[in-house]
Amino acid sequence: MIRLKKAAVFGKTQLRRLFITLEFFGKNGLANHASACAYGFLLSAAPTLLLVSLFLLSAFRSSRQAVLELMARVPFLETVFDKRQLSGGIFSAAGPGITGVLSVASIFWAGRIFALSLQRGLKVVFSGTKKRNPVTDTLAAVFIEFLILVFAAAAILCSPDALRLYGTLGVPPLPFSRILPFVLLAALSYCSCRTVTPNPPRRLSALWGTLFFAAAYGISAAVFGVLFNQTKYHALYGALGNLVSLLINVYLFFVFFFLGAQLAKTIDSFDALLFSKLRRAGLSRKPADRLFLSTEGTLEKYLRVYVAGDTIFVKGDEGQEIYYLLEGEVDVLIPQEGSGHKQVSTLKAGSFFGEMGHLLSEDRTATVMAKTAASALALPPRLFDEILQCDTGMDRAIIEHLSRRLKTGNEQLAATDSPRQ
Repeated sequence: MIRLKKAAVFGKTQLRRLFITLEFFGKNGLANHASACAYGFLLSAAPTLLLVSLFLLSAFRSSRQAVLELMARVPFLETVFDKRQLSGGIFSAAGPGITGVLSVASIFWAGRIFALSLQRGLKVVFSGTKKRNPVTDTLAAVFIEFLILVFAAAAILCSPDALRLYGTLGVPPLPFSRILPFVLLAALSYCSCRTVTPNPPRRLSALWGTLFFAAAYGISAAVFGVLFNQTKYHALYGALGNLVSLLINVYLFFVFFFLGAQLAKTIDSFDALLFSKLRRAGLSRKPADRLFLSTEGTLEKYLRVYVAGDTIFVKGDEGQEIYYLLEGEVDVLIPQEGSGHKQVSTLKAGSFFGEMGHLLSEDRTATVMAKTAASALALPPRLFDEILQCDTGMDRAIIEHLSRRLKTGNEQLAATDSPRQ
């Protein structure tokens, strides 16, 4: 029974993570970034394939026709390059000349467009306060270009047609050739999330995002292969049918890539995102009973329960937690001259307190005591800062709470001082 309950809790938590991921995928416009990356990838595909073709034709000089037959099976390649030019003098010159220079330049130019599109999309996902100098940003983009080049080459060299070509020519295939493209695909996803942005996710979060991306894209590609009759489209539209198929596959690739990246961000900041989402929905203790049961190990660990008269913290304490009141009321007190305390304000459910010491990097500026039975979330400073980054409305909420508290305190102090005047 306990195991079933834990499994249900785990399943609910993962579903909530997935829902938050899908919500932020739409909110961040990642579908548009996926389109931009697909466009950049297709631009860089032709010069990349040209470089791979140069390598193959140079490595198998005695079997140029077999290499050309292999390249003819690559989608839309036959519409980009002329086989007569590939088999003729374009690669037979002693020096690269202007053609070679332009080919290399086009590879870097198109690869740069793709890398920048990927970089911008990931910076939207993994936003943060850390900055990076332009040189490091450029090196990260170059690194992604290199990974794309390696992946494209491996995808062609490890394709079924290439394996048959190796058998015909008596050349041993690359080690682990059948799984090598998938390994490089996962490496591309993981390394992009960890290196492209100055605010990367944690390693474990990036790993889970990579696994989700690889599984989701693999399943979608398999389903698409069954539903999309490529032979029929090729017969109807010729090479354009292959191009349509490639466009859809590349777009799906980047959609799931950004979904995996967003999932890594959600896992990394799940507590902050969950709190922000539930705060906007009107978080309070009684509805939160179901919340804490369904998210065991997340927000539940921050829950604190008090009875009337309990002191939550005292003026001058070094504690840095920021409290969010779920239920009940608490009094904010300041010491009086001589002895005792003066009540400054009373806070109700939905209020923050304890944030002033963190924002000013000071000790507690007042004493807070539970006026009634109360419960609150004690948020660590790191989590509070994450919430401020994730929830754009939190800044205004904090300012409103502070302003209301100061106004109430001033009114009470004025009412207390008025008889003396």
